[in-house]
Amino acid sequence: MIVRDPTTIHSANRLKIIDELKRELVGPAPAGIEIDPTQPVVVESAAEAWGPWLEKGTGEEILVSDPPSRRYGVGVLFPVEILAEEDTGSLDDQVVPEKESNIPPQAVIVEPSEDGPEEEGDELDLSLSNSYKPSSFAISFLARFEGGARLIVEAGGARYEKREVGVRVGGTEQKRFCWIRRPVRLRLQFEASAVDGVVPRKLSPDEVTRESLEALDISVEVFSRPYADGRRLVTASLVNRTQQGDGDINSQCLFQCWLKASVSDRDGRPGIMPYPNEAGPAGDAESASAQLLYRRMQAFATGHGCSADWQESDCRDRAAWVGTSSLPFVETPAITPDITKDDGTPLTVSMADLAGLRDERDGFRDSEEIVERYEEWIRRQHEQESLFEGILKTTARKHLIECERMAERMRRGLDYLRTDPKARRAFQLANHACLLQQIATASAARAFRYDQQKAKLVFDEPLRNPDQLDAPVGRGTWRAFQIAFLLAAVNSAVDPGDPDRMTVELIWFPTGGGKTEAYLALSAFAAFRRRLEDPSDAGVHVLMRYTLRLLTTQQFQRAAALVCAMEHLRRTNNDLGREPFSIGIWVGGGTTPNTRERAIDSLSELRRPEARNRFLVDRCPWCAARFGRLELSGGRAVRRSPTITPGYARGKSPKTGAETVLLHCPDVQCEFSSGLPVFVVDEDIYEVRPTLIVGTIDKFAMLAWRPEACALFGLEASGERSISPPGLIIQDELHLISGPLGSLAGLYEAVIEELCTDRRGAEVPPKIICSTATTRNFHDQIRGLYARTKCALFPPPGLDADDSFFARADAKSPGRIYVGVHAASLGSVQTEWVRALTSLFQAPMCLADQERDPWSTLLIFFNSIREMGTAHTLFQTDIPDYQAVIWKRQHVPNDRRRYCNAAKIFELMGGLSSGDLANALARLETPLAEREAVDVCLASNVIEVGIDIQRLCLLVVA
Repeated sequence: MIVRDPTTIHSANRLKIIDELKRELVGPAPAGIEIDPTQPVVVESAAEAWGPWLEKGTGEEILVSDPPSRRYGVGVLFPVEILAEEDTGSLDDQVVPEKESNIPPQAVIVEPSEDGPEEEGDELDLSLSNSYKPSSFAISFLARFEGGARLIVEAGGARYEKREVGVRVGGTEQKRFCWIRRPVRLRLQFEASAVDGVVPRKLSPDEVTRESLEALDISVEVFSRPYADGRRLVTASLVNRTQQGDGDINSQCLFQCWLKASVSDRDGRPGIMPYPNEAGPAGDAESASAQLLYRRMQAFATGHGCSADWQESDCRDRAAWVGTSSLPFVETPAITPDITKDDGTPLTVSMADLAGLRDERDGFRDSEEIVERYEEWIRRQHEQESLFEGILKTTARKHLIECERMAERMRRGLDYLRTDPKARRAFQLANHACLLQQIATASAARAFRYDQQKAKLVFDEPLRNPDQLDAPVGRGTWRAFQIAFLLAAVNSAVDPGDPDRMTVELIWFPTGGGKTEAYLALSAFAAFRRRLEDPSDAGVHVLMRYTLRLLTTQQFQRAAALVCAMEHLRRTNNDLGREPFSIGIWVGGGTTPNTRERAIDSLSELRRPEARNRFLVDRCPWCAARFGRLELSGGRAVRRSPTITPGYARGKSPKTGAETVLLHCPDVQCEFSSGLPVFVVDEDIYEVRPTLIVGTIDKFAMLAWRPEACALFGLEASGERSISPPGLIIQDELHLISGPLGSLAGLYEAVIEELCTDRRGAEVPPKIICSTATTRNFHDQIRGLYARTKCALFPPPGLDADDSFFARADAKSPGRIYVGVHAASLGSVQTEWVRALTSLFQAPMCLADQERDPWSTLLIFFNSIREMGTAHTLFQTDIPDYQAVIWKRQHVPNDRRRYCNAAKIFELMGGLSSGDLANALARLETPLAEREAVDVCLASNVIEVGIDIQRLCLLVVA
C-alpha cells in the first residue's frame, strides 16, 4: 500500500515530468551503455544491440533504433529545399520559397516609419520559419546601443553523424547504422557602430566563432532597423542553408536548436528593452485596460517559428538576454481570495455574528472594516495614478472610478442593512441558513445497515446537533470578496427602485474562491426578504441556470442543503409564512424523470443493481444520511433477497395528491424524515413552485411546448398573475453562452425577462447576476444576451492584474504550468498526441511510489467529443504500441512499466448521467492508495469537476 507523504514537493516533480517530455520531443535523451563506435560493440543481449548507447569519453547520445529525424520532432531545422520536395500540399496557404532564392526570411527590408514599427504589410518575410519543415527560426527584440554597447548572438544545436558499427552478440557479429550526436555552436559579436544606422540592413559581425559544423551550412543572420528614440529593432535568425542532396537527410538537419542574444555596454548594463506592444484599435478600452493591468509583465522578445524566452535583469525594464524556446512552458501565478490584515490574521467575517447568534457582536463592524480597508486601498492606488501618462493615466482613472463606485455601493448596502429592519432581519436569516448549510455539507455521508431483528435501519454515525458557534475549520466565515459582493448587491437584489436594479452583476473570480456561496447567500437573502414583506407570496423567486448538466447537478446538491436550512428556520420562526421553502431541479429527461409516471418507473428500476439513480440526491442535505439501494439478506427461507431504496418513496404530491416519488430522510430522528423540500420531477415542480429552481439553459426552450411551465413565473393557466415572478436570475459560466448558442439564448432571454417582470403596479424587472471565466468583450455579450447596457464587474480591476484587493497573487503557492507543443514536422496532430501523451503517461514512473499520487491520473481536456473520441482510440491502439518503443529504448524494467489498460480509461463529459458523474468524481478525488485507479481521464465539455489535478496543462498546437 502506498502511503501519501504530505511533505513531498510536487512542484519539483512537475519539472521532472516536463523534462521527460522534453527528452521525448526535443532531445537529447542520453541513456544506455558507453561504447567506442570505432571498435566493434560487444553486448550481452539482443535488446542491448538496439541501443541507445553513449559515446565513450564524451557521453554524447548515440541513436540506433531510430534515426534522429524520426526520433525528434521539435526544435529541428531542415535543409532549405525539403519543403518543396516533401510538402504534399496539406498546408494550402503555405508560402513555398523559390528554389533560386536563398536569402533568409528576414532579408526583405522595408524603410520603417519614424514614429514606430512598420505596418503589418511591411513586416519581414518569415516563410522559412513557418514552413511545414522549417529551415529557420528567429527572435526580434528592441534594444538601445549606447556607451560602446555590443551585441552578442550565440546559437547552437546538434548534428548527428551517421556511422556503421559492428555489434557482436554472443558469437554472432552484425552491422548496425548509428547516429552519433555532435554539438554545434556559433557565436557572433557586433559592435555598436555595426548596428547603428538610419537604414535597415543586414549586419556584419566583428567576430565569428563556429564549432563542429562540418558539412552543415548553418548561419546566424542579424538584421537591424531604426525604431524610435535611438532604439533599434533587431531580428536574429538561425538558418540551415544546407542544400538537400542525395545524402542522408538526418545528417543535413540541425537538432535541439537554440539562439540567444544579449546587449550590454562597457559597464555591463543590459540594453534589451521591453518589446513594443501591439496597439489595439483606436478607442479600444479593453486593450488599454489590459495594457495597464499587465504593464509589469513585460515581454522582451517575440519569436518567429518558435517561442521567445528571456531573463530579466536587476535593472528596471531591461533583460539580461533573450532567446528561443522550442518547447516553451510558463507558470501562471496562483490567485488567492484569502486576504490578511496587517497583523497576519485573516480578513473574514463570522456568519454566526451576522446571524445575530452572539449578543456581543453583530458582524457589521467587521464588515465595515472590509469596506474601510478597500477604500484605503483605493486611496493608495490614486497615489500611483499620478505616475502614469497618456492612455495609461486615462485608463487608470477609469478603473479607480469603478472601484470607488463599488466601494460606495458596499457602503450603501451596509447602511441599508443597518437602517431597514426587514432587510436586517432577512440578512441575519440568510447568514444563519448559510452557516447551517456549511456545517451540513462538511459532514461525511452517514452509512446505514438493516437490522433484521428490529426491522429498521441502523446508522453507523448517530444524528448529532451541530454547534453553530463552533463551525468546522474553514467553515462559517465569509471571505472578504464574498461579504463585499453581498453588501454591494443587497440593495438592487430586493429594491425595485434601486438605481442598480438593471445593472448586470458579473463576478470574475478563480475557481474555488467561493462564488457559489456568495450567490446562494444573496438568493437566501432575497427569498427571506420577500417572505418578510408578504408571507403569502411564496412562489419561485430565484432561477439558477447553468450550461452543463455536470455543473447543474453539483450546484443543486449544494443549494439543497441551503434550502433545508432555510426551511428549518421557517419552521422555528412565525414571520415567514406557512408555505415551505423548497428547491427543484429542472433539467432534461436524461438526468431526472420529467413525469410522475417515469419517476415511479425509475424507482422500480432503482432496485436493480445496474440501474441509474435519476433522483440525483444521494444523501440527506440536512443530516448527511445516505440514500440509495440496499439489498436485504433474507436467510435460507428466502430464495431472493428483497431490496429497499431508503430516501426515495412513492407518495402523494403536496398540492393535488397525485401519486409521485418524494424524497425523505431515512433517519427517523432527522427533521426531514417525513419529507424533504427537494423536488426532481417536472410535474411536481410546476405544482409546488419551489423557491429556487436550478436548471440548464437549454431547458428553458421547453417554455414553448410546456404551457404548465407558466407556473414557475407566478402565472395561472389563464395567464393571470397570482404571485410575484422570479426576482433574481443567476447565470453561471456566462462565457459559454457564445456563438450559435448565444444567438439562440438571446431570443429566449427576451421572453424570460418579460415573464419575470411584475407589472401589477410599478414595473419590477428581475435582477440578473452572472459569473464568467473571461472578461473579454463582456459588455457586448451582456448587451447581446440581455439588452442591458449597464454591467458591473466584480471585483473591479485596479492598477495591477495581480491585485484587485479581493484577489491577489499568491507567491507561496505554485500556479499552473502551461507547456506549448508545436511539432509540425511530425506530420499530424495525432502523432503529436501519441508522442506527448505517451511520454506524460509513462513519466510518473520515474518518481518514487509515494510521490506519484498527483500524477497517477492523466487528465486531458478536449473542446469536442469528436476529439475526445480520437484520443480514446489512440490510447487503445497507437499509444500502447509507442509505449513498447519507449520501454525498449530506455530499457525500462518490468516493475516500472505502466500499461495502458482500457478498463482504466474514463470518459468524463458534461452529458453523462448523474450516477456516472458521481462515480467519476469519487474515483478521481480519492487518494491513489485508496481508490480504484483511473489512469486516463478524457474530459469534454467539463468546466469544473470539483478536483484540482490540473497541475500540468499541455497545449498541442496544430
